[in-house]
Amino acid sequence: MKALLLILFALSLSSCSTFIGYKEAKVRENIKKVDALVIVHPTSYFDQSGEAKAAINDFADIFLRYNKEVYTLVETTEIANSLTLKNRSDAAQMYLDYFPKINQSKLVISENGENNLKITGKNIVVVGGYLLACLRTALKHLSQSNLEEDKPLNIYIPLRAIYGKEIAKSNRPKSIKNLKGRILSFVPAGVAIDVFRDNKKVISLREGEKRKINLYFRAPNIKHFPQEKF
Repeated sequence: MKALLLILFALSLSSCSTFIGYKEAKVRENIKKVDALVIVHPTSYFDQSGEAKAAINDFADIFLRYNKEVYTLVETTEIANSLTLKNRSDAAQMYLDYFPKINQSKLVISENGENNLKITGKNIVVVGGYLLACLRTALKHLSQSNLEEDKPLNIYIPLRAIYGKEIAKSNRPKSIKNLKGRILSFVPAGVAIDVFRDNKKVISLREGEKRKINLYFRAPNIKHFPQEKF
């Protein structure tokens, strides 16, 4: 009887390992469809409640694990330089405490979200930042640098991974109207944009333009992508 139990236990371990290996392989395969992760100001200075901390670190862990591009926007050169020092500044320590793997990412100096990042590919996940402030500025600059004719730019913003997300979650007509105005403030002239939430299109602006942005308020909808964490 004991021998039989040992055999059954060994078989269960083997089946579990096979499943984990299969899932791992599928995640590795599908993460290739996402080109980069941009993290905007991941620090407790801006997110004092830590509402987005776990989700931001989950995303960073996955992208770093599979050797995808991860860019982190930090406010000043002084903070960036201090991150690697033993006696670092208080501001740098707040970044490091919030995002421990920040030094494994590529740092971009960006006081208000501005950047000139040129991403290889057209599928970008953006986390961190305030939708009405530094995140909006980051989106404006990403759009200006990465738009091409007849090739939509797909931007994914998981709501659990940003600060001040209420405007994007509300279904009230006044909130939707306000959201339209905020979105138009970062979309370059002559660019169409469709906004999706819960896989439903909620906003469509400037239809017919050759350049287009698809903005998704969710994680990438890829089979086996572990988006349930976000």
